[in-house]
Amino acid sequence: SLLPVGCVRSVPYSAQYEEAYKCNFLGLSTDVPIPAHVSSSEFSVLVDVTLKLRQGLAASEDELCARYQFTISSANTQPTDRGPTLLNKLEVALSNENLSVDVVSHCLLCLKEEWMK
Repeated sequence: SLLPVGCVRSVPYSAQYEEAYKCNFLGLSTDVPIPAHVSSSEFSVLVDVTLKLRQGLAASEDELCARYQFTISSANTQPTDRGPTLLNKLEVALSNENLSVDVVSHCLLCLKEEWMK
């Protein structure tokens, strides 16, 4: 929901690797092999999602997300100390505790429209 609709071709649960022309977001289990040309490409990013130690049942979506650990890796050798401008704006909006959910929602909508230009 954070990305513009026309930019996402997703396969959330695949039993095999799918080429980039089929999807640009691919969900795989850890036992699915990733081809060497993909894992060594600077244009691919691997996000490993693992469950943290069991901490009881989550009462809200925020707590549910806190139960997972996200590890990002890529063959890209560019400095990673700062992201793209739009990503930085998105991070600022999401981390600002003074903004209401409606304001953040409108902010995300504006950032998506800016991204589409």
